[in-house]
Amino acid sequence: MVTNQTVPNSLPSSSVQPSSQYQILELVGQGQYGRVYCGVHRQTGRLFALKELDSKRFPSKKFLREFRFLASLQQRNIVSCHAIEYNENGRYLVMDYCEGGTMRPHLELGQLTLGTGLKLICDILRGLHYVHKRGLVHCDLKPENVLLHLGAGGWMAKLSDFGVARSPGEVISGSMGDTGSPAYMSPERFYGEYSFASDLYAVGIMLYELVLGERPFSGAPAELMSAHINQGVEVPKEVPYLLRCAISRALQKLPAKRYGSAKEMYNAVQLALQVEGMDKHLKPVTMAFAKLPLKIIAQESFPEKITALGVEGKQIYFGSKKQVICKRYSGGILTSDVLQQWQVQLSNQIKEFSLRPPQADNAQNILDGCFVVTEGFSLYRLPYKAMSLWQASQNALFSFPVGAMRSAIAPTGNWVALALGDGWSEIAHYDSANFQILELPNLRS
Repeated sequence: MVTNQTVPNSLPSSSVQPSSQYQILELVGQGQYGRVYCGVHRQTGRLFALKELDSKRFPSKKFLREFRFLASLQQRNIVSCHAIEYNENGRYLVMDYCEGGTMRPHLELGQLTLGTGLKLICDILRGLHYVHKRGLVHCDLKPENVLLHLGAGGWMAKLSDFGVARSPGEVISGSMGDTGSPAYMSPERFYGEYSFASDLYAVGIMLYELVLGERPFSGAPAELMSAHINQGVEVPKEVPYLLRCAISRALQKLPAKRYGSAKEMYNAVQLALQVEGMDKHLKPVTMAFAKLPLKIIAQESFPEKITALGVEGKQIYFGSKKQVICKRYSGGILTSDVLQQWQVQLSNQIKEFSLRPPQADNAQNILDGCFVVTEGFSLYRLPYKAMSLWQASQNALFSFPVGAMRSAIAPTGNWVALALGDGWSEIAHYDSANFQILELPNLRS
């Protein structure tokens, strides 16, 4: 249900409601039934995903039904649901926050090697084995409903969205009786039947998509139904034999001819991963992209090499050696007339910009502007307005003569995280820790 598509940067008014236990930070996904936000727990500072379901399309009975399913499933490859959050503006399922988003963009952008992708399929099958053992059929498996968490061993897949999950023999009337994603539905699903083998068919489609870069069938829902029911799936001989066998068996038309269980399919994929050596020699997934013409809407030449670039609203920042150049335009597409231009010379070579836009609530402790990181290590804050050299020097937040250091500014601009290198322990008023989070602008730890 949840996708990683670009969504409007709109937050519910509850994001600033003090009565809520969670401060909503941003909208991270939306789908057919609602939206998902990233929120921080006010007391602990821990990040969670807050899933808001449309009350008209997802009334309380269905809302509590999904919560019951999620709360009963406690396994590392399934997203955990921790609580229900109610406030004046809505209701939310409070779930694990997975920083990798859904599996969909990773597939489409070719960001997964074949070996990594197969390990994610194994994660999905482990989670599915647990779900099936508890008598549930997911009924809507697809890359959009697989979230990625970054663990010590790399990406780990977690199943999500059990809004249309069913128990064997359960009769569901109304709009939930025919829900699912036609591109991943098994033939029997189009006749209103479902089983554990239906979920394995969906995993087979995902496996085919991972290996070959596209799904076996495409088209409108009616065309997809006809293809799933009538057309056989041929896996090219270029695909390694064991992997080809796994895909072919998972995509059999008759449920009885597919794998007998998620564990059996897991063993087949795991064997292909080991025998073919793909866990040692990771082969990139080949993806086909349409060649789109690029149109240059504006161009400009500079006498020096640009080492940093940043755009915020109607302003664009260029970093060249020790100089910051800012141009403010009258239009938002940065091709109209330049209303104002200014430049500042700093004491060290510019490494990068970190732009923080003004915040809607205008809290006094929030720092917006262009944060400039220079070699040295120095961090400057330049407000979104013209300034003199003297003004820029007064906005130096700190400057330490230390070795390797990396920094990250909070989205609100009110704190900075520092990964510290050699020399930090020589500064008397800080300890020798390798990682610090400091409040801005007073630099309190």
